[in-house]
Amino acid sequence: MSSDKRCRRSNFSEQELTVLTDEVSANHDVLFAPFSPIVTNKRKTDLWEIIAEKVSAVGSSKRNGSDVRKKWNELKCQIRKKEQTRKRELSKTGGGPAPNPLSNLENKFQTVVDLEREKLQVLHEMLDIERKRLAIEERRQAVEEKRLAIDEEMFILMKNKSLSSPFTLSPIIKFT
Repeated sequence: MSSDKRCRRSNFSEQELTVLTDEVSANHDVLFAPFSPIVTNKRKTDLWEIIAEKVSAVGSSKRNGSDVRKKWNELKCQIRKKEQTRKRELSKTGGGPAPNPLSNLENKFQTVVDLEREKLQVLHEMLDIERKRLAIEERRQAVEEKRLAIDEEMFILMKNKSLSSPFTLSPIIKFT
């Protein structure tokens, strides 16, 4: 039973967190990009493993890609909560001490998270534009289908009236 027990790893040090933030910032475009033929799950996993190696190089314990990714997500939640609390405290009225500002590392981390949020917002805006284009194309297609139906009806009418030429515009003017 004791052999199945996992041993606890040490906490991430300041240097490890700095390297983690720097590496995620440098590779942000691949790590948080939508999947495509170029950006695959394997590529992202491999990149997290490379980041883990760099984090392990400055730290005392060996980290793997899933540990580093999990730490990144946990940090993201912690910093968001801290920033929300700080903003809430700033908007309060009355006296008292000012809320603690974010540390340099936390500010750096917040910048990377904000960049991620901005990119997601841009992607959502691009998606909205594509939806609008699709709606326009659907309306355009509906108009073309109506035109086709009208042209078919006109052709049938012309055929039924046994006009001498398909280029006849009126009974008086005939083009030959």
